Amino acid sequence: MESSIYKPSESIQLQRAELSKAFSSLRRTRPRVPFWLLAAHRIPTLWSLYRGIQREAPSEEIKWRMRRFFEVNRSITSPSECRKKLLIAHKFLNTFTAARQGNEKTQRILLRYDRLIHAKRKKHEMESRILRELKWQYQLRHRPILTGALLRPSMYNKPLPRMKPQPVRLSMMIRRRRNVYERMSERLPVYMELLKDLDAEKKFEASLQKKLSNKEEGFNRIYESDDWGKLLKEKIKSTQSSLAAGYERAAMRYPEEMLDLIREARREKVRNRTREHERVRRGFVSKAVLRRSRKGPPAHILVKMTDWERRADQISRGVSEVGYVGMIKAQLGMKLKDPNRWKELEEGREEDQERLDGLYKQIIVENAARSSRNIESDSNDS
Repeated sequence: MESSIYKPSESIQLQRAELSKAFSSLRRTRPRVPFWLLAAHRIPTLWSLYRGIQREAPSEEIKWRMRRFFEVNRSITSPSECRKKLLIAHKFLNTFTAARQGNEKTQRILLRYDRLIHAKRKKHEMESRILRELKWQYQLRHRPILTGALLRPSMYNKPLPRMKPQPVRLSMMIRRRRNVYERMSERLPVYMELLKDLDAEKKFEASLQKKLSNKEEGFNRIYESDDWGKLLKEKIKSTQSSLAAGYERAAMRYPEEMLDLIREARREKVRNRTREHERVRRGFVSKAVLRRSRKGPPAHILVKMTDWERRADQISRGVSEVGYVGMIKAQLGMKLKDPNRWKELEEGREEDQERLDGLYKQIIVENAARSSRNIESDSNDS
């Protein structure tokens, strides 16, 4: 039975070949390199368009703006987006050329554009200065400060002073070394075990060779050469040298210059705290004072306290050591710099008690006299 599959005639096949040959030149060919590397794109863009814009631009401000335009858009990889930007650039070039040829309207437009760019650049420069200053102030507030403590030497770091906040680079270095040494510690026993297995295979082949030495048939010893264990030995050697460097790092001692620096940091810390306390006594309300005033006892202690104890706890968190606050602190048994200071200011010193009692009696007599005069004046008015 003959096949019923359609088969075009020779004339049709010839016609198809002619059509394919005619349209092959119109078929789109994709370049093997990106368009931004092609000379057909680079030469017209850089040598004709960009240089023409820089040559025809009427002022330095507009030249700067055009240079920034090309710098911002140089990372475009889409041909369609690149074409849109190139059309805008050609429009700028035509405008600049028209202004140079004497078009008054275009010259007025470019003059306003120049003033606009100048004002925008000044604004941008001021914003940049402000941002740089804010960044610098942030760095000053968060700069690493020596706390006076020690960062003990370990396999991951040399002896260092403790800093707050700790530099990010130092933290990342310690973290990276810790991960590396953990992997080394896990792999070293595996390498040693593999090396033992190779030695066992060598011994097994040697013993087997002795048993077969009297017979004609033999075999090739695979593990006889050192090529199998060479790579393992190199790995073991490099791992052991790295671990030895870590042990040496952990055994290092603090240099005397660093210890002097740490001691000075401790003294400066005490001086700084003393200055802070003096400022607080003079009435300066710092963040630490506000935090301390907002604190309170734990919940399981707070529920057992009476109303007076709660009020006394809140009052005692103030910074004062005289007056009513000093009296409450003394009643609670808190340590005061001068325990009798609040008594001297409230009740007076012992040598002044006689004078103060006399003044107290005079005040009582004067108050009684004024009260009697007020009563008499009220009765006369009625």
